[in-house]
Amino acid sequence: MGDHYIFTFFDSQKALWAADPVDPIMVKEIAKMNVKRTVKEQDHWAVVRALPTNGDIGYFWNITVIAENANRYLSTLDKLVPAMKANGHDVSMNVFVADTGRRAGQFMVSMGSPDRAALGALLDDRTQPWFAEVMSDLEGTREIVLGQALRCESCYSAPQ
Repeated sequence: MGDHYIFTFFDSQKALWAADPVDPIMVKEIAKMNVKRTVKEQDHWAVVRALPTNGDIGYFWNITVIAENANRYLSTLDKLVPAMKANGHDVSMNVFVADTGRRAGQFMVSMGSPDRAALGALLDDRTQPWFAEVMSDLEGTREIVLGQALRCESCYSAPQ
């Protein structure tokens, strides 16, 4: 069934680096997936903006970019969250920066919802004036590297 991606999130880099990458609980959960798989890469992504997500299953649109100016990029995204809410979108937005691997220094913006239609409605609104106004600050300052539409399921969550 195609590629499977395993994302592991930590509330800090300290917690990430202190964690055992072959934690027996994680290994047991991953082993439950009945698929042949090859680990292609295991990168560390730092959380730079986080909003809560609801539920163990969600639908996400992830876009990975190279941003010319990190502060400007994050500042613009900070304006997008209240604009989404003001326009009726109950969709989370999290932002990550890659610390390792071939995407080091790149940003990934992940917009998600447990309701795939809600995510689709937000994506439709990318052509609306309110969305274009917020994003106009980034005109010509970012290069889109990768876009992904994902259905994600939490297989394990440990208390922090």
